[in-house]
Amino acid sequence: MDFFSDGVPDRLSQYAFSTLARDSGFVALTGTTLMVGFSFDPPLALMIGAQIALIFCLFLLYRVSALSAERLVRTEAWRGLAPHQRPRDEYGLARARQRLQHAMLHFAKGSSAIACALLAGSLAAGALK
Repeated sequence: MDFFSDGVPDRLSQYAFSTLARDSGFVALTGTTLMVGFSFDPPLALMIGAQIALIFCLFLLYRVSALSAERLVRTEAWRGLAPHQRPRDEYGLARARQRLQHAMLHFAKGSSAIACALLAGSLAAGALK
């Protein structure tokens, strides 16, 4: 499945994807650091990683639900565009909002999958302990 909703990458979608990928990378770095720090107890380390991934997923879902036209113009993806690249009409703003929400939901889905995998690993490691 293509990341872009209609198969056509526009500048806003590309920028939203790259900023969300960067944010996900920072969250992954934080989670990995904490998991290595608690590696003396593997079920706990995996549970910590799962909780961090779940918190990131919930944060993205909150951002999707709270994204309005007014908040859209304050996002990093919007400000990263040159003024002549930003949509000006009502349809363009609605389309840009839809694209940004789609990008956030894409990353939230991935984060929830990682959280599920880490939680399953934690439960399996706890059962073997």
